[in-house]
Amino acid sequence: MASESEHQPAYSVLIMLPDALQKQFERWTDETEGASWPAYGGHVTLLPSFRSELMPETVAERVAAVCRAHDPFSLQLTKPLAVADRTRQDYYAVFLAAEEDVATGYATAAALREDLDQALAPVKRDLLPEVSSRPFLPHITLALGLSEREAGRVVRACVESGLTAEFAVEEVTVFAVAEADDAGVPQQIVVPLGAAAEE
Repeated sequence: MASESEHQPAYSVLIMLPDALQKQFERWTDETEGASWPAYGGHVTLLPSFRSELMPETVAERVAAVCRAHDPFSLQLTKPLAVADRTRQDYYAVFLAAEEDVATGYATAAALREDLDQALAPVKRDLLPEVSSRPFLPHITLALGLSEREAGRVVRACVESGLTAEFAVEEVTVFAVAEADDAGVPQQIVVPLGAAAEE
């Protein structure tokens, strides 16, 4: 059984930043000591890594059924935070997060995440239960594995440079990474939001 599950892809459901913001944030992290940017791009995680026996296309169909019921919305990420790094004990990560306020898109993103989680719950097994069990906070990650002082410096740099992100969320992306894929390049299936997306 275990070997069978190892061949199942690891999935996640993400909101990818638009290209212009990707470039802006990549430049900022390049110029800011301690900051880092994911190789496949900045994103807001809706559902962290999970396994499923379903094929990527079937997972994407379940995601699409939820997304049709959610209209596109605007998301504002304006609050830099240093938080405990879940990947390394006694280290810190730096997030740029949404304020818990109606005008930021926080509640809309949380509702989308909740519906996706419920739709996939019967067919998914969380790979990071310590992450998925925490309250949802829409954010992008600007740094990982920093000391408390380093994290404080990145937060200050964020504040001083006025780094924020505001963008229209019109789609989500289903990532599927096959264990056997040495290149580690995830398959990406883009799923539009809103009933107008149906064709």
